[in-house]
Amino acid sequence: MLEISVEIREVLDILTNQGYEAYLVGGYVRDAIQHHNTSDIDICTNAKPPVLHELFEHFKPSEVGLDYGVKFNYGESSFEISTMRQEMTYSDQRHPDTVIFIDDIRLDAMRRDFTVNALYYHPDKGLFDFFGGKQDIESKVLRVIGDPLTRLHEDSLRIVRLFRFKSELDYAFDPETISAAYELMDTLHTIHPMQLKEELTRYLCGPSFHVTSHDYPWFLGSLFPEVANMIDYDQQNPYHTMNLYDHSITVTQQLPLTLGHRLVGLFHDTGKVCVQTMDAAGIAHYGGHATASATIAHPYFLEFQFTKEEIAYFTELILNHGLSIQPVLADFQRLIGQYGVAWVYDLITLKRADNLAKSDKAAYQVERCAHFKAIVDTIIDQGLPTTTKDLAINGHDLRDAGVKPHDIGKRLHALLDAVIDGKVLNEKDKLLNMSLEEL
Repeated sequence: MLEISVEIREVLDILTNQGYEAYLVGGYVRDAIQHHNTSDIDICTNAKPPVLHELFEHFKPSEVGLDYGVKFNYGESSFEISTMRQEMTYSDQRHPDTVIFIDDIRLDAMRRDFTVNALYYHPDKGLFDFFGGKQDIESKVLRVIGDPLTRLHEDSLRIVRLFRFKSELDYAFDPETISAAYELMDTLHTIHPMQLKEELTRYLCGPSFHVTSHDYPWFLGSLFPEVANMIDYDQQNPYHTMNLYDHSITVTQQLPLTLGHRLVGLFHDTGKVCVQTMDAAGIAHYGGHATASATIAHPYFLEFQFTKEEIAYFTELILNHGLSIQPVLADFQRLIGQYGVAWVYDLITLKRADNLAKSDKAAYQVERCAHFKAIVDTIIDQGLPTTTKDLAINGHDLRDAGVKPHDIGKRLHALLDAVIDGKVLNEKDKLLNMSLEEL
């Protein structure tokens, strides 16, 4: 018997007290069997969508909602309640052409993707397992319901979900399932970027992302042609012992758990394939690869509908991942002033990850990154100025002192440089005196 919360029981009772069937289903049941907690609750019922909207109106369901049910938050959990249904044919390899509401959970289970996600549970009726999902959970196997080739061809996003679950759960692939997935890899380009976005995010951020990507490189290679070009690409440089693809996924694994950061790691060296040159000793060099990589990554940030500010943030990380930095306080004050402290911390994290994924020749660079972080920590802890807003003087003070309006901005930046370079203390009277001396 699975443990359920008071809130879950209350939601189930709202349906059953009105004479409807209701079952917990999907990831919640899978995780509960493994004694894992989850706050995302999926329930299926034979109540039709209009009835669901009426029954759960007081929970203020999302206006976006679901096509076949309702979605709302209650307590600490997010509930999705959908009507049992059959789905017929997928002409566009994504959406069913026909949907029929039904009263049979077995038929509802047949439309689901994997056996481990097709378990139904009600606290008074027990567990319903039509396709051996519980055994697959215990054996940690990902298996498609029905014929793998047919089911994965129906909806190409199921292939992405297959790899996402591998990245998150580290289950083994059923041989027939992975064979069908590889046969259909060339259909992944049909998936709209915004349909791909959530699954890709969870894949890239999964705890088993690195091992999954290493063992199955053509998944990412099929999604991104530029990533495919990196697979088995010999970098032919003593600073690199890994091929370009393995280096990139190793860097990605060490970056913050957001889609933007993970894409930075994945794409930061894609431009190397375009710019490689060889010297007389047979050593490869990659001048300009950061610019080429940022150019490659930029359209993907657009397709995934990052904001203008986010695109600038992440492409600048790619552009500057090879930036030569000296461990000088003033240099980091200016870098923070230009890009912001969060970006500078992210750059240091990226540089550290990049160098950790190189040969031992780059070990000194890893140590330098620790020094860089300590410098930034000092700037933050001591409140050292990084922008003109941090000065003990402002534009009004300069105007009152007789500085012409069109000169105020330039004068403030000159004062900031003087403070950063240690030529003057960041004190109002001293800054005013310096400014007046230059009038």
